[in-house]
Amino acid sequence: MPSPNAVHAKLHSMSLATLSAKSHILSLKATQTVEEAVDLFAKEKIHSAPVMGKDGEVLGYVDMLDIVWSIMKCAPSPVPDWNTASKSDLAALKMFGRAIAWEELANVVNASGREPLDQLFEKDPASRAAALFGQGALRVPIFDHSFNVVNTVSQSAVLAAIHKDIEVGDVGHFSAVSIKELGLLGNAANKVATVNKKESVFKVIQALKAADVHAIAVVDDAGVLVGNFSATDLASVVKERLPHLTDSIEHYLTEHSAGSLKPVTVQADGNTSFREVVHILVEHHISRVWVVNADGKPVDVISGTDICRLVNTRTYPN
Repeated sequence: MPSPNAVHAKLHSMSLATLSAKSHILSLKATQTVEEAVDLFAKEKIHSAPVMGKDGEVLGYVDMLDIVWSIMKCAPSPVPDWNTASKSDLAALKMFGRAIAWEELANVVNASGREPLDQLFEKDPASRAAALFGQGALRVPIFDHSFNVVNTVSQSAVLAAIHKDIEVGDVGHFSAVSIKELGLLGNAANKVATVNKKESVFKVIQALKAADVHAIAVVDDAGVLVGNFSATDLASVVKERLPHLTDSIEHYLTEHSAGSLKPVTVQADGNTSFREVVHILVEHHISRVWVVNADGKPVDVISGTDICRLVNTRTYPN
């Protein structure tokens, strides 16, 4: 079956072994806790990892979005304000904090339903991993032919492979096409969810879950984009537990993830090229770029998942 476009053809010509840069396997055990997963994500600067059963089998994946779903399951309702809470409310918050951190990953793995599970082998083409990343996976395990996990490959590694020599040959012609022409704008699946910067962390988590997205746009009272809150920004909630859930999202990001208050954007006119978007994602080491109108208000978002989905499904030229 021919490749639908030049970028897909490039990935199809590469083996997954060429994208496996890590010398050790980044994985977690089902008996490890959410807190241990967050520690691994922070230490290795990753967003997702496979979870292994007691016999070495892959049970699935866990990422911060799965942890968001876990948080929502055991959250007190309503969440009391840390500064004005009664003793009983404070006790409930403390129990909630421990429940988040100590939850075993066996109860969290793929809670969000965003991580498709498939078996990939070292000699498989990189396009197979890109197909999974287009469905929402962030990291996938690579097996040898004895079905042992020998490595992992991340969505960012596939984006880096696309970015390399992106101006050369047929890939260069494809990558020069605008995001509007390629259909990366106006995707119904990418409806932008927003929260006001004054909202509490907990309400933002609720909004993440309700919108079923990895990230949400933080706006000011005029609706102008001022920040980006993603599931990965939740590490401090898990690590320090309290009282961050009742912080305003602006204060929380200022203290714990200042870079998220400097969202990277492109204009909504659609003239930005595919090449420029990939360059932004790779060079800035980010997972998404926000699309804003002339007033600075977010109207769309393009993620690494969108790029991988496009590469696997968009026939170009028609």
